[in-house]
Amino acid sequence: MSSDPGAPPGVPAPGLRGVGLVPALRGVALAAAVGASLLALALAGFLLLRGLAAGPVPRAVAAVPGGLGPTGTLVLLLAVLLAAMGVLSALRRAEARLGEARRARYREWARQRLEAERAAAPRVDPALEGRVEAILLVDLIQSTELITEHGDEVFRDVLRRVERTFIPVAKACGSRSVTGHGDGLLFCFERAEEALEAVRGMYARLEEINRDLPPGAEAGFRASLHVGETVADARGSRAGLAVVKAVRLGSVMELHYGRGGGRNSLVASAEAWPALAAVGATATPLGAMELRGLPGRHEVYEVRI
Repeated sequence: MSSDPGAPPGVPAPGLRGVGLVPALRGVALAAAVGASLLALALAGFLLLRGLAAGPVPRAVAAVPGGLGPTGTLVLLLAVLLAAMGVLSALRRAEARLGEARRARYREWARQRLEAERAAAPRVDPALEGRVEAILLVDLIQSTELITEHGDEVFRDVLRRVERTFIPVAKACGSRSVTGHGDGLLFCFERAEEALEAVRGMYARLEEINRDLPPGAEAGFRASLHVGETVADARGSRAGLAVVKAVRLGSVMELHYGRGGGRNSLVASAEAWPALAAVGATATPLGAMELRGLPGRHEVYEVRI
């Protein structure tokens, strides 16, 4: 079997031996069936129009070895047609079996590859599994307009500036992890007040991000904060229902204020707000809101930065 350059060592890619034989045989059988059908139809038409005893015998029929005659030739052609159809049917069944065998080999190859990748992946400290963390999503607003009005180059420049500026601030405030999330960044902290400090530090450096950008390309952000239990994968990225809720909170300001609304804002869930209030933060309650995909209604707070 051939090897896959993207597969881990010792995990060969599934081979393709024998794949071309069945289509080749099928083509031969199909050609024989079509040829026999056409000849049989032509001869049957001749017999129908002229009768068995009337008119000269066609040269194609007279040339048949053994002198089968028109009727014998027709029977022979029909036999060839039936045989070709039988071969085609057998080839279809064989091709189906080969296809299933290839799929089975591929599934086994994919399973082995996944196991090899998991074995090679860095392990995560078990203490990171199922911990309660403060999840902060900082999302670039109106990114579609930024791309369509100023082009991909300006958009990529903005994203690079955001990463260079926001990630060091988050790490200085105690961020445990950072993950790219669409047009934003997802951070996890031990405490909600660390996330609040990070947002304030990030927004304090917006002038640095927007310096010398084309007019109208200035970046704005919406941040959302939730506290809940997370699940860490092999690379330390976070997942789970709490992460989903933090992401869904990111759309609250646009729903509340309209497209582009809530520029450079922070919203917090009811689970995150008590810790922020305990360190003197103030907020405007936005009320109980629906969050897409999550049951019930959820209290949301617009935190003053």
